[in-house]
Amino acid sequence: LPYEKPDQLVRVGFITEGLADASDLHSAPTYIHFAKSARSFSELGGFITNDQFTITDGDAPERVTVALMTPSLFTLLGVHPLLGQLFEPNDTSWSNPRSAVLISENLWRRRYGADPKIIGRRIELNRGARFVVGVLPRSFAFPTPSVDLYYPAALPVSQAQITSRWLTVIGRLRDGTTALGAESELNALVPSLAERFPAITHDMLQQSHAHVVVESLETATVAPVRAQLVLLGVLVAVVLLIATTNVINLFLLRTERVKQEIAIALSLGASRVALAQRFVMEGIVLGLASTVVALPAAVLAVSTKFGFTEREIPRLHEVAFTAETFALVIACGVLIGAAVGLIALVRAGKVDLFDSLHGARSTSSRSWRRAQNGLVAFQVAIALMLLIAAGLLGKSFWNLHNAKIGFRPDNAMTFQVSLPWGEDGYVSYSRGATFHAKMIDQLSTLPGVNSVGVTMRLPLASRGTRSYEELQASGGQASPAVDVAGNLASPDYFRTLGIPLVAGRSFRPGDLRGSPAAIVSERLATSLFGTTAVVGRRVRRLPPARAHAAEFTIVGVVGDVH
Repeated sequence: LPYEKPDQLVRVGFITEGLADASDLHSAPTYIHFAKSARSFSELGGFITNDQFTITDGDAPERVTVALMTPSLFTLLGVHPLLGQLFEPNDTSWSNPRSAVLISENLWRRRYGADPKIIGRRIELNRGARFVVGVLPRSFAFPTPSVDLYYPAALPVSQAQITSRWLTVIGRLRDGTTALGAESELNALVPSLAERFPAITHDMLQQSHAHVVVESLETATVAPVRAQLVLLGVLVAVVLLIATTNVINLFLLRTERVKQEIAIALSLGASRVALAQRFVMEGIVLGLASTVVALPAAVLAVSTKFGFTEREIPRLHEVAFTAETFALVIACGVLIGAAVGLIALVRAGKVDLFDSLHGARSTSSRSWRRAQNGLVAFQVAIALMLLIAAGLLGKSFWNLHNAKIGFRPDNAMTFQVSLPWGEDGYVSYSRGATFHAKMIDQLSTLPGVNSVGVTMRLPLASRGTRSYEELQASGGQASPAVDVAGNLASPDYFRTLGIPLVAGRSFRPGDLRGSPAAIVSERLATSLFGTTAVVGRRVRRLPPARAHAAEFTIVGVVGDVH
């Protein structure tokens, strides 16, 4: 990792296996509790990224990705600003008139023309005034290179519920402290969360099986793709092994053809050192030629990042051809070529002058033919293994392509809209609803558009964390609560994505008045009521004390989306 003493950096995860939420994020209270009580860390910091922010000053608005970060995170990572300064402790207050932000070097150059007087400049973010206090260098690129603006994270301690978790926490271990020791200390602190925050009870901690996991930040960063990249590296090595085996065979066959020439040269006084130079140089020339042919293709592939993005492969921006990379590739070509030449040289060293000059078939020649046959068998076996693996992979891809996912993605186009919610923005729900209603009406009139829907999260493509909550059937005998992931949708959302309506109806504009309506999946209906005939029944959200409606009337049932 490109930070000071990277081996001391760890990710601190807060796990609640008893809930449907599979994330390892923290709520503000858990972070504050561990930051103030743990002694294993010299510093703890937290962050969250959000791409729903818009810079509204200047000629045109620009959507940017923002990272909300605790001030401690910058000192923890050892970053130094290119211009200005970092956040101060009081910058985390929302009421602070200074409203400090940090911007990336990319944004500074792209939007503000590398203005040297950027420090102290007023910018508009979501129609609200903010003041630039510093510019971070391009090399920082944390959490991802796409982040252009940094907010000081305000930590509302009122969000003390176990389910209200949104903060990714990393820490720097003290000298002599191990990740395992830090993990043991934090797990010992988990029960005291109930003593410090009344909204968190001991029963809640026990039911959720709350515990802490501490792992290396490097491991946590690359863990999602480590297995795939290791497998890819093994496959590349196997292909290289097949190619090398093939070239070795060709060199051995060539040695057989020129063994009489070698015998004549030796009989005329040629030294074996001269022969060694000949064979090794031939191998090196072949290796260099192969490298020259391969390098342009490799450079092109790496420059396009193989079509992947930073979201799919962490730290992808660091993957590039450097002088060291070129040197390594050339060295590999030369070494493999030299090794192939040496193997051929060993075979040439076994040439019997008498037999070779008289064209006799020696026992040694037969042993080398057996070795060649063994190499061919080895090569074919590995190639067959790769062929079988490719067939299985193709079958898996075909099955995945034909899997029933519960909706129709063909001819569906999506985009995201983020509304500025500052002082002069969409501060009220009604203004945002009016905007979306007009947008749907205008899009519906476009040629070729059959239907338009709006939702918070798309199936199979949801980014970030999902909000989990507990639902319980209302009325009659109390039923067990079920953990669910909720979503918001407009009336035509299900028709637009081709999600089949199994029973009941879709949403209507009047469903927002009175008792709000809900549409549930077949799986949830069966979990709550044991049947899909649930239209007209009611469900309630637990705990009932919520800012939004606590009870819903089921108006429809849709097929399960996978």
